[in-house]
Amino acid sequence: MPTTARKVSSERNTRKRRAIPHVVAVMTLASVLLALVTHLSFSKTKEIKKMKISLLSRDYGREGMGANVRSSTREYDEKTSGRGGHVAVYITGQARSLDRTICSLRRNVFAPLVQQGYALTIFVVGEDDADDAYKYASYLGPDALPKGVTLGSIVTKSRPEAPRSCVEAVQYANFRWYDSGGSGSSSKNGVYTEEVLSQLRYRQDVDIARREYETRHRVTFEWIVNPRPDNVFVNPIPILSELNSARLYVPSWGHGYDSRSLSEDKRRVGINNRFSFGGREVMGKYNELYGVLCGGSEAGGKKLSIRAREDLDAVFTRMPARMNFEQLVHWYLRTVVRVQTEHIPGEFLFFRLRKGPAPRTLPLEHPGHRPALVSFLRFKFRLETEAKRWDVWRNACMLVWECDGSEAVRQGMEAIARAQTTRRQFTMIALRRMFPDWSFARNVGMPGGSWDGFGDLA
Repeated sequence: MPTTARKVSSERNTRKRRAIPHVVAVMTLASVLLALVTHLSFSKTKEIKKMKISLLSRDYGREGMGANVRSSTREYDEKTSGRGGHVAVYITGQARSLDRTICSLRRNVFAPLVQQGYALTIFVVGEDDADDAYKYASYLGPDALPKGVTLGSIVTKSRPEAPRSCVEAVQYANFRWYDSGGSGSSSKNGVYTEEVLSQLRYRQDVDIARREYETRHRVTFEWIVNPRPDNVFVNPIPILSELNSARLYVPSWGHGYDSRSLSEDKRRVGINNRFSFGGREVMGKYNELYGVLCGGSEAGGKKLSIRAREDLDAVFTRMPARMNFEQLVHWYLRTVVRVQTEHIPGEFLFFRLRKGPAPRTLPLEHPGHRPALVSFLRFKFRLETEAKRWDVWRNACMLVWECDGSEAVRQGMEAIARAQTTRRQFTMIALRRMFPDWSFARNVGMPGGSWDGFGDLA
């Protein structure tokens, strides 16, 4: 019996000795997982802390979005001191997302111009949309404007309808508003023609309102700035006194063309028409495009002489086929009114923002968007380019969420930190080893993809 007991005890000790490596392995694995979770949590916390610091840094200003003047450096103050003059700001179209873009408009358009010494006057010709038209008075009315900014006029109206003859003439020109929009009056491209003409009519009308204001108040505007109400502006507008008011300044990206296309029409370089500024003369010509396409008093423009009508018909005859909106604008400026354009100097980026449930709706051109706002050609390394794209897009998100409130900012910072973490992990593991298709991998890891980390903002 003692011999049997010793045998059982020996077998039990043997099993214990054999189990020790398994226990050690499990404990080691648990330690590794704990360290990994701690590291990810620390990285996330560090990322959020970094964003908070950025939110209060020079780029945003420590006084918050309510500040009338953007915080600046001594060099900026020296360049803008002693300047003066009048600047007109045109706001046209629908006010669908103005309540979420107004923060960036105040910070990166209004405030820098006031700081440069200019007196700003706002002119609005917007669509009388029952759901959103009130936002113009709420955010651009006299009681809502910061110091140094006054209201010229706010006019809201039903969407203007161009004369049928003009619509048919433009449709006949066979524009390519959408790549796959088809042709003919009933196609997507044909239907969108009326939308394009209404946008151009708003721009003509707001320019007329500015001219009437100049006559009535005996003031002359040196510069005219034309931002859209659905833009989220990331960078401040340049110092105007250092630029030439005889030129039209437009973004250096978003030109709406494909240099590799087999179609000559698609290879034509266009102009990003979502933001522009210039002197009163060139901006006046820029906003006359509606009159060129639909000239005549019945179209809301000046009555054309027979010779002018013949010239207009000649314009349609010379017009290249299958141009998109950006290419139409460039062709008009270069061929018809002969206005010299120049890219906005420095870095001036903005994103579109559609109307949607706050704070879920994000700036559309996410860091993986093509064509990219931040070009790879500007940086030596791809990783540097990707980091820059994330930084620019994140700043745009912050400006939108700042309008939504502090809780949206908090949720947004956490979501972006998660998205950046998953993007880095996905890039390092899946992108390089599993998925050679970069476009597929990018869209999975970027905002809007399956791992974007923004699910809790829905």
